Amino acid sequence: MKSSVLPSAGALFETLDEQVAAQALEEIDPKLHAGILHSLDKERVAEILDEMEPDAAADLLNSLEEHESDEILEEMDDEPAADVEELLEYPEDTAGGMMTNYFLAVQQDATVEAAITAMREHDYLAKSLTHVFLVDDLERLVAAVPIGRLFLNGPDQPLRPLAFRETPRVDLEAERSRVIEIFDKYNCYSLP
Repeated sequence: MKSSVLPSAGALFETLDEQVAAQALEEIDPKLHAGILHSLDKERVAEILDEMEPDAAADLLNSLEEHESDEILEEMDDEPAADVEELLEYPEDTAGGMMTNYFLAVQQDATVEAAITAMREHDYLAKSLTHVFLVDDLERLVAAVPIGRLFLNGPDQPLRPLAFRETPRVDLEAERSRVIEIFDKYNCYSLP
C-alpha cells in the first residue's frame, strides 16, 4: 500500500503513537486522508484505525478503494473491525452511513445508579455521550435520557420518568437531508 503521495506526512505518522496518530488523522482535512493512508503500510493503518472511533475509521476507509479497505479490515483487531464493518454496510449519504455504533443503552426499568455504573464500565464513550437510551426486553428503543438529568437525581431514581416525552428517531436508510432536518427541528445532540 506504500505510495509516494505525501511522503513527509507518512513518515510523521510512522513515528507517532497509534492513539496520537488516530487523533491527528481525525483532525486532518478529509481530502488528504487517502494520500496519507497510501503512504503507510496496511498493518500501520490498521493499528491506527484500531484506536479510532468506528464512525471515523469507516469514513477513512470509504476514502480508499474497496479492496484496500478490505485488506486493512483484515489486519485490524476483531472487535474494532466488526464495528467498522457494520457501519460500512450503509451508504455514506444515509443515516446509517452517518451514525456511530458507540452509544449507551440500559433497560427501561433501570435506575440512575445503573446508568452511571454502565457509564463507568464504558468510559471510552465519555467524550461523545449525550444521552442514555432506554430499551425494552427486545432491545428496541423506548426513550432517551439526557445525561445531565442523571446528576440531578438520586441513585434510586428510575430513569423512565427522566426521559424525554418524545424521542425523535430516524430510519437507517433516511437520507442525509432528512437527518439534518430532524437535528435542526428538534435541536438534537444525538439521534437514534
